[in-house]
Amino acid sequence: DAMRKAFNDLAYHMTESNNCGNNMSLAIPYGIGCGLGGGDWDVVSEIIYDELYNVEYRIYKLNKRSRPKWNTSFVFL
Repeated sequence: DAMRKAFNDLAYHMTESNNCGNNMSLAIPYGIGCGLGGGDWDVVSEIIYDELYNVEYRIYKLNKRSRPKWNTSFVFL
């Protein structure tokens, strides 16, 4: 499953960076892969939970009335 592999790879790289002294966390949009991707949130959220067990992350859900405030500063690596 591509999504499982993607989150597994992400967790691996984040864990390696954290071992080098970088403090990292991850923000995940609620419903990722479930809109046009056609995924089932119950399945996707279980994959996230299984693969990111050793990574600090938060899932964000915006309500339809809220408007995100975009940060205008960017960091390019």
